[in-house]
Amino acid sequence: MTHIRRFLAVPLLLVLSGLVLLHPSAGHAASIQTALVSPTACKAHPNPANCNGQDPDATGCSADAVALASAEITGSFAGITDFGKVVVKYSPSCHSSWARMVSSFGYAGNVALYRSDGYEAINSSNGGGDSYALKTLMLYSNGYIVQAGAAIYINSLNAAYGTTQAVYG
Repeated sequence: MTHIRRFLAVPLLLVLSGLVLLHPSAGHAASIQTALVSPTACKAHPNPANCNGQDPDATGCSADAVALASAEITGSFAGITDFGKVVVKYSPSCHSSWARMVSSFGYAGNVALYRSDGYEAINSSNGGGDSYALKTLMLYSNGYIVQAGAAIYINSLNAAYGTTQAVYG
């Protein structure tokens, strides 16, 4: 289940066990369940209520997606410097963005999409296998600046990071 939470400060990247949307505010921590909407509502009537927290594949929004920005996930461990890539994806028909990370290795990691008003969508994985892809849920981004970041955790002392440039969604 997706939740919206309010915090005093936005953490850069969190290791979470599932998909969540976070929103910072000057208030205390509070949790509100997002409304359940039809997967096709975002594409038919794009707006924050219909698009925030939706899966880009289930809504059909990924069909016309374009990459707005990308960055390599880099670090240095055992002679390896390239650990994967993080991309800001955008659907013109849904006016929404999400972040996608492709890890070259099976290490645990997380990916986040940040929107200029403080909302963010985060997803994490415990890794496994030789490589994997991970995406966030969507955020309605028409008129907002968005940026993606990703981290791959090699072990308790080593990690690789990547952050895209900020772009209009």
